[in-house]
Parts: sequence; structure tokens; C-alpha cells
Amino acid sequence: MKKDLFGAHLSIAGGLETVFKRAAVVGAHAVQIFTKSNKSYFAKPLVAGEITAFTEAWNQSGVAVVVTHAAYLINLAASDAAVEKKSIASLRAEVERCVQLCIPYLVLHPGAHTGGGIEVGVEKIAQNLSAVLSEVPGDTMILLETAAGQGTAVGSTFEELRAIYDACDTEIKHRVGICFDTCHVFAVGYDLSSIEAYRSVMEKFDAIVGRKLLKVVHLNDSQTVCGSRKDRHANLGKGHIPQSVLHAIAHEMSERGIAVVLETPSVDGISEYAEEITFLRS
Repeated sequence: MKKDLFGAHLSIAGGLETVFKRAAVVGAHAVQIFTKSNKSYFAKPLVAGEITAFTEAWNQSGVAVVVTHAAYLINLAASDAAVEKKSIASLRAEVERCVQLCIPYLVLHPGAHTGGGIEVGVEKIAQNLSAVLSEVPGDTMILLETAAGQGTAVGSTFEELRAIYDACDTEIKHRVGICFDTCHVFAVGYDLSSIEAYRSVMEKFDAIVGRKLLKVVHLNDSQTVCGSRKDRHANLGKGHIPQSVLHAIAHEMSERGIAVVLETPSVDGISEYAEEITFLRS
């Protein structure tokens, strides 16, 4: 029987390798982690022992896919030159860590233009992505996460995501993909209120971005209504996206080999995820 790719964002408290014990508890076949503090640009380099422990624990686990989420501070579209420079260096270090750990996907918030405008933001993101990936060889892909449309964020529409991809250097495009966050696209105004509406949204995504670029889905309900442009995750069935739609999305994506990762609210980082993964398998 083919293994599904349902999972969650889990803690690495106690060491990177500890995530696989938590994955076993919640029943995850896919996990997302931070390989360092998500509130800092940089971290101490990984040592051989950390890499070995992580690799061995992964090999002995039931986890098929590991995804990393980049630090929230990174902003490749920043109008402030100092912030942009620091963001580039931080992303380079994040990619290097993923390559060392053989993690295939690094999810990145595309960035916010902070007043420079969407077109300038798109060009900056593409230019900086191209520079980082050309400097760090390996197979790790950077996945641009669909933004929720807050403030000056770039990448909230399918057109903007495609524009970033198209502006990237040809040599590194095979290492650029998309992470589709259900809460975020709903917040922007893409209707997920029914199976039919979801199918229509994916038709648009396929036509504008292309399904081959989609590698990871963040499966989150939304505390706010469609078009609110607010990033407020809710537990499955506790928000404005029907549980039946989220269930259908999870199964369709997993069957296509796309990892489905929960980023829903959790008191202890375990209980709610275990319940929601059980629901997805029902």
C-alpha cells in the first residue's frame, strides 16, 4: 500500500534528530522543521555529529519527506540595502544547511517590497534567488510560499509567483518551486469554500504557475473569511474552509507525491497534529 505524505511542522527541541520521534507520535510521513531558530538570521554551522545523527534517525523513521522553513526575517525584496544583504547571506546559509542534511525543500516567504513596488520586488527576489542558488550547489529546491496578501508582501497572486519564477536565471530554475498554503490563498481571495471552487482555483494555478512547480502544501484552515488578506491559521474544521475540502486537497496532493504539512495551532506541538492526521486518513 502506498504511503501517504501527511505530516506537520514539528519541533527540533533537543536536537535536529528528535523531530523523528515526534513524527512517530503524531503519525507523520512528512515533516517540516526549522534547522535553526526562526527568529535569527544566522546560527552556528552544523557539525558532523549533528548531520550523522539526523541522517541516521531519518533513515530509521517512517518519514518520507523532510521540508525546512526558512527564517521569517529573510526578505529578498527589502528596499533597505542592509536588510537585503543580510537576507541574502542568511538564505545562503539556510540552503547550505539543507544540502548538508539532504533536505530537498526549503520553504521561503518570497519577501515584502517595503515601498519599492511589486515589479521591483519581483525582480529583486528573482535576482537574489538566482545568486544564492548559483553559489550553493546541490539538489535543494527553494519553494516560494503563497503569501496571504498582507502589507507589501510579494507573491500573493499566482501571477506574481510566476513572474518571480520567469525572472530567475535559466540555470537555476530547476531549483525553484512553489509551496501552496491553503489559508494564505483563501485569505487573498481564492475561493476554497467547496470542492468545485477548489478545482477552479487549481485550474487557474495550473494555467498560470504550472502544477509541476508545486512541491509542498501547507494545509491550514482560516480564522478569517475569503479575501480578508489576514494570515490567521485555524485548526481543520474550526475555520472558514470546509473540512471536506481540506480533506480532499490533502488526498489529491498526497496521491500526486506532494507533501501535505499542517501548520495549524497546537498547544503542545503534538496532540492536535495527531488528531488532524488521523482525520485526514479517515
